[in-house]
Amino acid sequence: MIKPERSPNNNLLKAFQVHLRFERACSKRTVELYMEGVIFFQRFLTGEALMQVTKDKIKAYLQDLYERGLKSNTIAYRFKGIKSFYNWLAGEEDFLSQEEKLHLLAICHYMSTRIKIKIPKMSYTMPYRDEIEKLRRCLNGDSPPKRMPRLQRITPWLIAAR
Repeated sequence: MIKPERSPNNNLLKAFQVHLRFERACSKRTVELYMEGVIFFQRFLTGEALMQVTKDKIKAYLQDLYERGLKSNTIAYRFKGIKSFYNWLAGEEDFLSQEEKLHLLAICHYMSTRIKIKIPKMSYTMPYRDEIEKLRRCLNGDSPPKRMPRLQRITPWLIAAR
């Protein structure tokens, strides 16, 4: 997992990580992905406090991710981490003044209603008979055919699982 930079935000990040792992019972991978999203956003803010976020900074960050050519799934997971972090933070009494809480509630509302990231849906289809036969041959030591990318992707995984 990516380590956060030393900053006043570290206590917030640790508390958020505990919240994800133990209060929401997220899987280890989900915790890692959400924390990465928040840590990368923190780095983008270059030393500014996470509580001082604005709509423009969120838009600029998402634009930066798109311009760097990241896939929509990656952008979506990073955004989900940020959104989850600010939703959690807006509900925490220990870290916020009333003014900060109102500000973060407005940011959360903005992220929930104004920003939509489209993720292409994966289509899952059953293999054809010839694919099954070729897969059997691959498991017996043959290499996967070059014109069947789906078989090329899953063959190493299946061989390792044997």
